[in-house]
Amino acid sequence: MFDLTEDRVRAGTLTDASVVLAEFLRDLGNLVEHPGELLGVPTGYTDLDDRLLGLQPSKLTVVAARPAVGKPAFALGAAVHVATRLRRPVVLFSLEMGRSEIAQRMVALRSGVDSRRLRAGKGLSDDDWARLVTVCFASSYPFRSRRRTGAAVAKDHQ
Repeated sequence: MFDLTEDRVRAGTLTDASVVLAEFLRDLGNLVEHPGELLGVPTGYTDLDDRLLGLQPSKLTVVAARPAVGKPAFALGAAVHVATRLRRPVVLFSLEMGRSEIAQRMVALRSGVDSRRLRAGKGLSDDDWARLVTVCFASSYPFRSRRRTGAAVAKDHQ
């Protein structure tokens, strides 16, 4: 935006309306040819995907709600779905969860083992252990995470 306000538009950075409209018609034709197909990346949450048509490229999707209603769990569920089911690369930035909590929640989601039992380390059956080992070691996911502290985020924005 600064470049535009300072009249610093470089050659080749502007797109003619005819090109944009042709791309629009091509995309619309694809939608008509493939009815019901999502435009973006499915989150695994059917109702949300129906409303958003999946996560869209170049759009920021903000998850907001009251405290303690599961925003990190929701976001992690979508991230795990994209990484494990769709095998698409995912990066999760968390201000609330550390690596071990992200791993524990991810393993609980994929294995079906109750997360409280994982946190406590109690009541795990042989079947639970077999599922945990399978999830942790028999799979490779295109998933990365990074925990940022509030101070680091604030510093990054200065």
